[in-house]
Amino acid sequence: LLESVVAIEAEVLAEDHPDRLASQHALAGAYYANGETKRAIELMEYVVLVKAHVFRADHPSRLVSGNVLRDMRAKRTESLY
Repeated sequence: LLESVVAIEAEVLAEDHPDRLASQHALAGAYYANGETKRAIELMEYVVLVKAHVFRADHPSRLVSGNVLRDMRAKRTESLY
């Protein structure tokens, strides 16, 4: 369902629209929760990149996505050992 929302938003909202970014953030979290770590990290990297162009460095949304990405990467690294 969330993938469908993201697909529809991709057709009707600008790439940097906050609602679209929020849905992509949520989808990355869902991927991660389902064990699709690579897919989750790739999508969250994209979200963080776009947010870096849209929001100032101290914007809460940008900070949250950056922190989630950092945590995803850290946990992926931990699972390698």
